[in-house]
Amino acid sequence: MSIFNRFPYIVIEGPIGCGKTTLAQILADKFPVDYLSEKAETNPFLPRFYQDAQRYALPTQLFFLFQLCSLKNPVLLIILKIITPPLCSCKIKNIDV
Repeated sequence: MSIFNRFPYIVIEGPIGCGKTTLAQILADKFPVDYLSEKAETNPFLPRFYQDAQRYALPTQLFFLFQLCSLKNPVLLIILKIITPPLCSCKIKNIDV
C-alpha cells in the first residue's frame, strides 16, 4: 500500500535550497505519481536572491507565487480542489448605509 492511496496530494514546503525539488523527484521516481514543480529557471530574481537574499527574497517568492497562480498551472487547480470550501452566496439589494 502506497502513502498516495491515503494522501493523493503531497505538497513539500520549505525555504529555497533546502532540497524540496530533490525530495519530490525521489518520490516521483519511486511511486507512480505525477511530478509538478516550480519552474525555477524562469525566475529572473533567483540569481539576485543568491547574491543578496535579504533584498531579493520577496520578489523571488512573489514570482513563484504568481507562477503558481497562473490559470494554466495544474498545481493551482489541485490546490483549489483541496482547500476551497463549499460556497454559499446571497445578494442583498437596495441597502442604504
